[in-house]
Amino acid sequence: MCRRSAKGQPQGQKLRKSIRQQLGYVRRNLGHIDSLVFAGALLTELRKHLYRSLLVVSEVFRQQQYIPALFVERD
Repeated sequence: MCRRSAKGQPQGQKLRKSIRQQLGYVRRNLGHIDSLVFAGALLTELRKHLYRSLLVVSEVFRQQQYIPALFVERD
C-alpha cells in the first residue's frame, strides 16, 4: 500500500497515488463484469450479499470519479 511518515500519517502524494491505483483496479474489474453481462451473464444469479456489494462498489467508484471534477479550476 503506502508507507507512513514518522508521525504515522501516510504522506499525501503517496496516499493519492495508492488510491488512484486501487481505483484503477476497481475500474478494470467493473469493466470485466460489464463485459460478462454484455456476453449474457445474469447478475440475478449472484447471491444477495454479492449483488449488494457490487452495487455499493460501483456507486462508490462513480462518486470517486466525480470528486476530482469538483476541484478543477474553471476559467
